[in-house]
Amino acid sequence: MVSSGFDKCEQNGVQWYAVSFLEKTGLARAAFTTRLGGVSRGGTATMNLSFARADTKDTVRENYRLFCEAAGFPKEALVVSRQVHGTDVHEVCDEDVGTGVFDDAESVQA
Repeated sequence: MVSSGFDKCEQNGVQWYAVSFLEKTGLARAAFTTRLGGVSRGGTATMNLSFARADTKDTVRENYRLFCEAAGFPKEALVVSRQVHGTDVHEVCDEDVGTGVFDDAESVQA
């Protein structure tokens, strides 16, 4: 069987897909979240990671905390981007670390 490069993972009810081909390099870790394992209710249930939806900031932050705890990512190091269709690229640097989730700074724009 050929590997897709994505490994389905779950811990404490939180599900995500690890990007195994990146992790094998030892240079980067990346993951794609699912909608399972968070605390959001209603139309954004359960793992809403968007501050632009109906959830409160505290609810979205709790979802990020749960994901980071399950996946082993340090929540203080997250960088959230506000992606748009375009050609501008933003290189994430040390000063971007922590931007957009657990502080009140604007998300990094790419």
